Amino acid sequence: MLLLKRKSKQENVNRLNEESRLPEVSITVSPGVKKQLEMIQLSEAELAVLRSTKQYLEENIQEIIDGFYHPIENNPVLLAIIEKYSSIDRLKQTLAVHIAEMTNGIIDTPFIEKRRKIAKMHIHIGLPTKWYIASFQNLQTTLFKVMYRHVTHMEDYNNVINAFTKILNLEQQLVLEAYEEEIEEIRATSLRLKEKMTERVHEASTGLSAISEESMASLDSINDRMSEVSILTTKGTQSIEKISHFSTEGKDKMGVQKEHMSKILSDMREMLKEIYQLQQISNQIFDIVAIVQTIAEQTNLLSLNASIEAARAGEHGKGFAVVAEEVRKLSDQTKSSVTNVSSLISGTKQQVDKISAYIISVEELAKNGMGSTNKAHIFFEEIVESIGSSKSQSEQVEVEMKEISLAVDEISNAISHLTISAEQLNRLTSEL
Repeated sequence: MLLLKRKSKQENVNRLNEESRLPEVSITVSPGVKKQLEMIQLSEAELAVLRSTKQYLEENIQEIIDGFYHPIENNPVLLAIIEKYSSIDRLKQTLAVHIAEMTNGIIDTPFIEKRRKIAKMHIHIGLPTKWYIASFQNLQTTLFKVMYRHVTHMEDYNNVINAFTKILNLEQQLVLEAYEEEIEEIRATSLRLKEKMTERVHEASTGLSAISEESMASLDSINDRMSEVSILTTKGTQSIEKISHFSTEGKDKMGVQKEHMSKILSDMREMLKEIYQLQQISNQIFDIVAIVQTIAEQTNLLSLNASIEAARAGEHGKGFAVVAEEVRKLSDQTKSSVTNVSSLISGTKQQVDKISAYIISVEELAKNGMGSTNKAHIFFEEIVESIGSSKSQSEQVEVEMKEISLAVDEISNAISHLTISAEQLNRLTSEL
């Protein structure tokens, strides 16, 4: 019914008159693009038709843009891609310029390169091909609707539809060509990477094999050294145990020696006390001897006086003279005995003084010996403590050496697995 209505109106409509637009259009492209245009039969005649619809397109540009982006705005995936790199408003402005260029009637190198650049940008942002083709379909549908309203003559409308179909087909060809170039580049890059990876993997696997062999040799050497160190550590621990036993025994003996020196020092001090008392007694005896000697001298003097008085008395004093003589003899004997006793006591005092000096000297030596014994005892305690610490450290070293030996064994096993993996990797790279 709609087609019949359009046919009835054809006699009263304005025609496009695209022939008048031919001087305004041109095609200047490379031979390759020219073959593409010839394949879809897009010529300057179709460009003249498109140039004749420019007014209708400009009047309805907002409707065309909205028709293009409405499905996109309802697609979360596409919207996320757009918002990541740009914005809907910015892209709508770009699309307005892009559509206007389709009706300028000019297809040249800048026109082609600009579309290729846009296509590569879409590839760069990760826009899937299916969404790009679907968007073109939406654009084509909207353009056809707009043209249907304004181009009422059937022949003109068919020419317009034909021209827009061809120009949109060219746009899609350029996009797909860019995708193919990108895919080819990716394929070539992938092939180069594959070859490079194969080469690197082969080199790495060869290097790993060599390193594994060297590592195994080194680990064997380390194991031998570890065994030697473990044996030496065990012997060292045994030696430390012997030294510890001797040091403990020396410490105990020094403790006994310390007690003996302490007892000697105590006895020396007691001897000094006794000698001091002996000196006091000797001094007292000296005092008594002095008194007795004085008494003997006085008695001798009295006996002399008695003898004189007895001589004066004559016959009557003879008996008294005999007594006085005996007293004098007794006094002389007493004086002689006291002198001998005094000489003996003086000699004894000298011997006591010498013994006292010797004991003081011995006491001083005993004190020094006691100090040296204390130092030696402390020294032996420190030796025992140090040996105990060394023994603990040696035992810890022995434990750690065993752990290291286990770790070396694990590393050796890992390297063996690594060698096997390298050989498998080498085989896989050869298969690639």
